[in-house]
Amino acid sequence: MIVRDQIKSAVNEGKLLPDHVIVELLLRRMHDKHPCAGFVLDGFPRTVTQARILDEATGGIDVALNLHLDNDALLLKCLGRRVCRECGKDYNLANVDVTTHDRDPNGLVRRRRIFLPARLPPQECAAKLEVRADDSNEHAVRERLHAFAEERKPMEEYYHSQNRLVDVNVGPGAEYVWPRILDVIRELEAEPRRHESFDQFKQCANP
Repeated sequence: MIVRDQIKSAVNEGKLLPDHVIVELLLRRMHDKHPCAGFVLDGFPRTVTQARILDEATGGIDVALNLHLDNDALLLKCLGRRVCRECGKDYNLANVDVTTHDRDPNGLVRRRRIFLPARLPPQECAAKLEVRADDSNEHAVRERLHAFAEERKPMEEYYHSQNRLVDVNVGPGAEYVWPRILDVIRELEAEPRRHESFDQFKQCANP
């Protein structure tokens, strides 16, 4: 009951959960699975402390996929999320199709298209959509994204120093990104734990 109350309070305020709460829930779940089955974690770890605890508990992960998206587009997609109160399926009403101009490390301006179409519900769910509790307040969403951005850089440095970080730009949309993520996973399946030759995985994600 205490853990559930902590989760509810943090979500409503747009805050991140304390490390000990997340790790307790994660390890409890992992102990229910076959140890050789492998796992994929979405949005975890978020801090270096969590990453070190995870490495100690698992012997070390194989790869950390670092997904990048423009902040404004990310905010729109968060605010556009909806869930059907009857079937529980997730949808997204935000249609993002913009072109950004970024300057690369060499000073050159590069155009990038961000294409993340809306994922609209079928007719039977359209009138039953609800805003997720953690997305109901724009201020809370911004606070959550800001907290994540502040904690992301140390995480990037942690996994980069171990040659396990792969950056992936998700702006072009799932049709572009998903095959590249699968390529990284297939390379890991072919040669697991070969971190010394990890540059080939990075090329798969960002050709």
